[in-house]
Amino acid sequence: MEVKDFLMGPQLLLLNEKKSPPTFEQRGTKGWPDLSITKGPELTTTCNRKVLYEFSHSDHKYIETDIMINQTKNNYLRFKSANGVTIKR
Repeated sequence: MEVKDFLMGPQLLLLNEKKSPPTFEQRGTKGWPDLSITKGPELTTTCNRKVLYEFSHSDHKYIETDIMINQTKNNYLRFKSANGVTIKR
């Protein structure tokens, strides 16, 4: 089974870009084995994937994925009654 066949089944989308730097380097060998996968087309347009050049104690490089979405914050007041029941307002 190829990666593209695997991704098509559950409607997964690949965030990797064709011109991205290699995520694996060892003794002069380079490769792109590390995949960043998401579900849903909304995240493909709001994600930035970047290969980092920090020392990682591994042959694989760190991958930073920034998801740029607006998030609303909900605050709730919670009170605990005398008998231990939590009351939410």
